[in-house]
Amino acid sequence: MSLVWIIIIAVIIVGVLYEVVHRFLIRRATLIVRQRAQKITDAVVFKVLDEEVGLDYCDRTSKLVSDIWGKGVFSFEYNVNLTSEKQLGDKIISRDGLERRINEVAHQRAIEYYSQAQQAFKITDWWQGKKQFHMDVTYLINEASYEYVHDLRKLQES
Repeated sequence: MSLVWIIIIAVIIVGVLYEVVHRFLIRRATLIVRQRAQKITDAVVFKVLDEEVGLDYCDRTSKLVSDIWGKGVFSFEYNVNLTSEKQLGDKIISRDGLERRINEVAHQRAIEYYSQAQQAFKITDWWQGKKQFHMDVTYLINEASYEYVHDLRKLQES
């Protein structure tokens, strides 16, 4: 085998190894950042939900809404289980009121957020199912999340 073929094979192997390690490290870093954002969002949202309806009626975990909007969009879904006895704590809870309360708690806790955003969190979806009330809360920590909220606003206006 000539030296040229050995060099070509070595370059290919090094390139493949680099790509595998690079993808692994990027995926791991993204996961760590997402988990941190989810932990911060959960702490604020669950505090407010506990005050408003009680955590006995809430799913204790949130879910990432979707990766289809792109990596780095930190939007999480929360569910409140409703029964005939307890309809959202027998209170009328508005989307704006709950969002305002979430951002008050975020301000009290000095939660950081994207410099162009006016607040740390935005309720981006809000709907009632048969047995569950759902809401999506987006943590505006970075440009991707900020642009996601901006794009959703454009879609709602059209």
